[in-house]
Amino acid sequence: MRTGPQIMRSLSSHIVEWLLPFTGIKRGFASEAALRRWIDKSRRGKPALPSRWIRRQVAVEEQVLSASRVITLAPKGGSSHVHLLYLHGGAYVLDIAPAHWAFVAWLVRFTSCRATVPLYPLAPEHDWRDIFGLLVPLAERLIAESGQENVIVMGDSAGGGLALSIAQQLRDMGRPQPARLILLSPGLDMTFSDSRQAELARIDPILDLPGVMAAAKWYAGDLSPADPKISPLFGSVAGLPPIAVFTGTRDLLNPDAHRLKAKAAQDDAPLTLYEYDGMFHVWPLAPLPEARLAKEQMKFLILDTPPGPRSTGPHGRPQGKA
Repeated sequence: MRTGPQIMRSLSSHIVEWLLPFTGIKRGFASEAALRRWIDKSRRGKPALPSRWIRRQVAVEEQVLSASRVITLAPKGGSSHVHLLYLHGGAYVLDIAPAHWAFVAWLVRFTSCRATVPLYPLAPEHDWRDIFGLLVPLAERLIAESGQENVIVMGDSAGGGLALSIAQQLRDMGRPQPARLILLSPGLDMTFSDSRQAELARIDPILDLPGVMAAAKWYAGDLSPADPKISPLFGSVAGLPPIAVFTGTRDLLNPDAHRLKAKAAQDDAPLTLYEYDGMFHVWPLAPLPEARLAKEQMKFLILDTPPGPRSTGPHGRPQGKA
């Protein structure tokens, strides 16, 4: 059940949603063949890196771990105690985009956190083993160096699913947990088994089922897409840190956010669901009033680490602690 006031969407969000089909993103997910063509084209270039404008705003450091580039953004005037591990989206197959860097740089500038962004291996050339072979040790390292009470694991889309799976794996190994998880439009069920998703696929301006199912198959490799490592929705969330989930009602992945909330209630785990009416997949990365509000809510969550009281906002409606 949704709670909170019903607020009219901004004109900007309607315009951006109208323009999105012209970008070709939706066509890229229309079939496995279309997604392969998109991947082949993207591999001819290089992953986006922080722009000159971003480098003027924040300090940028780079290292190589397990043959992957790992980039850390930090405030030029000194950082807070919080260290963010940010995992970018892209259906496990696409490189980080300029919008990701702009978003992470905003978080660094307005919370004074440090943010580490790994350019993790991508499917179909790699699968879950290579991806977690980098990300799980990296998360352990950041927690050991910064203290578990100071580390937040955050991700959008595929990165949101990776963030939740990393926390589950750390728990199962008996390792320390981060202080908080923040998941933006997360990919949680790689079987895409919810009956509502076929209808949502018709109105989602970004994602389509054939492409995301192909990407999930490549990412899963020799595992079933239903394996909890691949689909963390099918794993327990008991014993995990507080989870904040941001989701829009025109997102193909929206039903899975509600299923995760129900699972958290079953597992007696702390989870707050911020649901935005009419918003599409990963809208906080877009230039919208609704994105500014969501970023302000995320800013509060980062500044409120270790976890403290939660707040509500006029568009994003926290639905309570499960």
